[in-house]
Amino acid sequence: LSSCIDVSLSHTLSCIDVSLSHLLSCIDVSLSYISSCIDVSLSHLLSCIDVSLSYILSCIDVSLIHLSSCIDVSLSHLLSCIDVSLIHLSSCIGVSLSHLLSCIDVSLSYILSCIDTVES
Repeated sequence: LSSCIDVSLSHTLSCIDVSLSHLLSCIDVSLSYISSCIDVSLSHLLSCIDVSLSYILSCIDVSLIHLSSCIDVSLSHLLSCIDVSLIHLSSCIGVSLSHLLSCIDVSLSYILSCIDTVES
């Protein structure tokens, strides 16, 4: 009986260890993905700001009469860019969290199946 209990505990601990390793790997992947999403979104946003400012400066060079119109166009473009960046970021985070929750579910199911196997 003692050796049976030892084997069962060893098996359970091994299962839990595998499951936690899988979970930590999932968390790492999710955080890397979110970080990458933030980088892409910020890069896109900075590029938009740069384009908008360049456009305004070129307008100033051409004519002060059209400056108001240029600023309107530029701000409209910038707001559109901000929207796209936020939508992309939100979508990335959503996908990442969904993946992470799925990983947690798989890990917990695996732990429970390990415990069930030992009990039987």
